[in-house]
Amino acid sequence: MERSSLLELLKTFSANDYKEFVAFVNSPYFNREKILERFARILFESHPHFTKSNEDLFSELYPGKKYNDNLMRNIRSDLLRLAEQFLSVKEFLSSRSEVKLKLVDQLSRRNLSKHCMKQITSLNELLESGEFKDDKYFLYKFQLEREYDSLLARSGEKYLRETRRDKIIENLVSHFFINFIHFSSAELNRKKIISDSSAEASLPFQIDSILEGEGMYLLKDPYIKLFYHIYKVLKDEDEKHFRALKKIITDGMIGISDKDKPSVLSAASNFAYLKALSGEERFLKDQFELIMLSVTSGYHKKQKGHLPLIIFLNAVIIGLELKDANEIERFIEDYGKDLLEDYRETAQHFCKALINYKKKDYDKAVTELSKVNAEEFSFKQQIKSLYLKIYFDLNEAEAFYFHSDSYRHFISENKKIHKLVRKQLSDYLMYTKKLFALKNSTEEIDNSLLRKLTDEIKSNPSLINRRWLLEKADEIRSGKS
Repeated sequence: MERSSLLELLKTFSANDYKEFVAFVNSPYFNREKILERFARILFESHPHFTKSNEDLFSELYPGKKYNDNLMRNIRSDLLRLAEQFLSVKEFLSSRSEVKLKLVDQLSRRNLSKHCMKQITSLNELLESGEFKDDKYFLYKFQLEREYDSLLARSGEKYLRETRRDKIIENLVSHFFINFIHFSSAELNRKKIISDSSAEASLPFQIDSILEGEGMYLLKDPYIKLFYHIYKVLKDEDEKHFRALKKIITDGMIGISDKDKPSVLSAASNFAYLKALSGEERFLKDQFELIMLSVTSGYHKKQKGHLPLIIFLNAVIIGLELKDANEIERFIEDYGKDLLEDYRETAQHFCKALINYKKKDYDKAVTELSKVNAEEFSFKQQIKSLYLKIYFDLNEAEAFYFHSDSYRHFISENKKIHKLVRKQLSDYLMYTKKLFALKNSTEEIDNSLLRKLTDEIKSNPSLINRRWLLEKADEIRSGKS
């Protein structure tokens, strides 16, 4: 069957989704066309690949009849409409709160006050028993209080004594602020990534001035406080708020819905990464712990269904700086299978190369690197860096200088590299070449020059592979190279 909006949609259906869809199409309330019932069943036979041509499908629908493209298009269009309607109904019915709200609205419109009040009480109990007091909770509470207020308004004099306007406003403000801080933080983060200094100026009003002033009472709400921590981490790079976020994560992110967990993890992880990148090495431990919490909890599977490559690589690279190589080998064995199949094998070869380099088994490291498909950008810089270290340690001058020249071109010409990282990589390459030249000097080692290089490296806390460079300088000083 030719590509169509109908097939693109139906391919996203699980087997269970499709069974429910067939039942939906068979319901006379939603569909009374028998041809559409047959069409849905026929398509189900080849779900999810849908290999039958339009002509074959038509002949099954209308045996012995000549193919009619216009008729076939109309049938597809009608089934697409039903598939879209099915998704809407399925989503609506998946939320008990949404269903009860619509019921309250209908009962109120029909002036069934007693019945309506009973459902309002039931819905309120349902909302209060929920695990998450997030923006949806406050939206439902706002809508519920509005319905209750409408019910009171019909009671005449009683409405003068009792109104729900204060509750309506309170829930609406909370709903608004959770979303306002959330989306403001996301925009702030985006503009920081692209180095746009206009991020804060673009906000219609200052979050700080509200929540640290007259609106301080809003911070009593856990969800608003959560997003305020995220906002302050992004805006002010405030470690106090980072520690608060990390504690929320290590405690299991209790009371936080799955849709908001990525924002919490991303804010904390990016903070630790940037701090470590700027030379504050104590944040490497934080970065590694956050990565491992995300991986070992299986949270990545809930979000993407697989372990993202960058998270896997960072866990291995940072882990090798902080942990025993055997522990990281076990991590690769346990979680490498969670990577997408497209680059699973390549990633495992590269990580084995890192492990073998750590163990100073350079031949095995080079063998593993030769099996790595470097098309994926996440690998390229790391591969070039590892080859540079191997050639340095093996003291292979021709290979070292040829590779360092290739590495320099890669750094200067690759637009995907952030300008801060570009400077750090260039400095790393420069110091590596200076140390290599000093190590291979035919004359006695110039200790004053070595001290000067070591002092420069130490004074540059944001230098990539700074710890490795200092180790190499120490080896040259002690004559171990």
